Amino acid sequence: MRERYFKHKELTKLVIEHIKSNDNVDINELTEYVMKAKALSQELHKSIYGGIYTVLENLVHQYIIECRVINDAKQYRIKILNA
Repeated sequence: MRERYFKHKELTKLVIEHIKSNDNVDINELTEYVMKAKALSQELHKSIYGGIYTVLENLVHQYIIECRVINDAKQYRIKILNA
């Protein structure tokens, strides 16, 4: 069984919190933010990156954030103000 590093919806809350305070962020910036916020080991980078990717895709599909491609990189920003 895989170890859980976040409580239910905790990763989603961290991602939304960071996007709210920093418009147009990319997944690498989000990954670094989450890893520092939770004091996680660099060995978990790939796993956390994958988790954040899933959260971002879900939030885009729920119309909470939007994704734009800027300089060949996906950038995310809040779409719903009360998210």
